[in-house]
Amino acid sequence: MKTYLLELKVKDTESIDWKKGLSSYLRRSYGSGQWSQFYDENLTDEFDRLRHNANGELACEALLEQNLLYYAYLEHLHLRLGNNSAQLKLEFTWYDAEYGSYNKAQKYSQRTLALEKSCTLYNIGVLYTQVAKEKLSDDYKKSIGCLSKATACFEYLSENFLNSPSTDLLSSNTKFLQNMCFSEGQELFLQKLINGATPSKQASLISKLAY
Repeated sequence: MKTYLLELKVKDTESIDWKKGLSSYLRRSYGSGQWSQFYDENLTDEFDRLRHNANGELACEALLEQNLLYYAYLEHLHLRLGNNSAQLKLEFTWYDAEYGSYNKAQKYSQRTLALEKSCTLYNIGVLYTQVAKEKLSDDYKKSIGCLSKATACFEYLSENFLNSPSTDLLSSNTKFLQNMCFSEGQELFLQKLINGATPSKQASLISKLAY
């Protein structure tokens, strides 16, 4: 038996200028005389670089790493801004994942950090499934771990981002992707047991998983 993992596509986005958004926000908040005390140009450059790399053309594992780092930056920024992210005056624009050339992907724009976070996390979940597929012939354990993390990403999205305009991020869709990734991981674990050295000793567990 050979396991087949469904291929998911990442969401595309349009570029933004974190340096401009953050410096303007600090000027408005602290005044032209003091804002620079709270501004770190090197960190802002890193923020812009991470977003560019996270949505670039890197190899799958490198792309996943950049997305994870970028999401960590977004979490720290969200902790400081809370629900005031619209004050950044940045337009976050994302497209639904495109699975064919016959129809153009729908575009969504908002000034809320929640859209940026949710779309980045969606891509992280998708990238985990892509890494799982790449590692399938080499390491079932690595693939199972990646699918488990993808499951957690989509579960978190389905429970915490309920008002997104994006079709990809509808709770019913992310819940479906959660269940799909969980099922694929479970199937890989079953295959690992069947192809193991002593499958007869795992007969009870194999039958339950197969059922």
